[in-house]
Amino acid sequence: MSVDPDDRTKGFGLGGQLLASYEYERRLVGLKNRDASGWAAAGQMEWRKWWRPEIRDDTAQGAEVRATLGRAAQQHHARIYSMVGVELGYSYAGSPLVCTETGSLPDWSVTTYTPQTTPGVRIPHMWLKDGRALQDILGQNYTLLDLRGTCDLSDLQAAFSSIDAPLEVVHLDEPHIQEIFGFGLFLLRPDLHIVWRGNDAPKRMQSLSLCAIAAGKASAFEVALVPDA
Repeated sequence: MSVDPDDRTKGFGLGGQLLASYEYERRLVGLKNRDASGWAAAGQMEWRKWWRPEIRDDTAQGAEVRATLGRAAQQHHARIYSMVGVELGYSYAGSPLVCTETGSLPDWSVTTYTPQTTPGVRIPHMWLKDGRALQDILGQNYTLLDLRGTCDLSDLQAAFSSIDAPLEVVHLDEPHIQEIFGFGLFLLRPDLHIVWRGNDAPKRMQSLSLCAIAAGKASAFEVALVPDA
C-alpha cells in the first residue's frame, strides 16, 4: 500500500504491521514485474534477429526476409503490449494487512487477466446503473462497500472511529454487481485493494479485528477473524 504522511495517516498513526506489509506486498509484485520485463525484452531480440540486409531488396529473397521478420515481429514484439495480467491482476493475498482466504495466495498470469474479488486483489471495474464507474465513487480513505445498500455497519464504523481511522461507507443498490462479485460487502484499503469480503455485516468483535488488520495494528495471521455469535 502506498502511504503518504498526510492527514489520512497522521490522525491514527501507522500500524506496526505496515512496514512488514511493504516487504511482502511490493517484493512479490516487483519480482513479477522484473520477470515480465525480461520476457518482453527477450521478445524484441527474438524478432530482430531475423533482420537481413536483403530486407530492402525488391526481390523474391527480399520479400521472404520481410515476411519472415514480419511474422516474428507480430508474435514477439507484441509481448510488450500483452502483460495485462501483470498490470491488473497482481494480488496482495498473504499480506498481514489482508484477510487472506484459503487457497487464494498470489498466482497470476503475465498475459491474461481474470477479474476477481478475493481479498488482496484490487477491486475490479464495474459500471453502475447510473453510468458511473465504480472506482469513480470511491474515496481516498478506507471504504466499506455495501452493494445491497441496506446493511447496518455501525459496529465497523465505531471500530474505525475508536482509532481515528477514516472509514467511508458507500451504500449502493447494485444487485447485478453483487451477483457478479459473489458478495455484498467489501472492505477496501485506500489503494482499493480488498481487505475482506462477506455477506453479513460484521458485529463488534469482528469489526475490531477487521479494523486492526486493515490499519496495520495487528497481523491477519495473529487475529482470529471469527464471526460474532
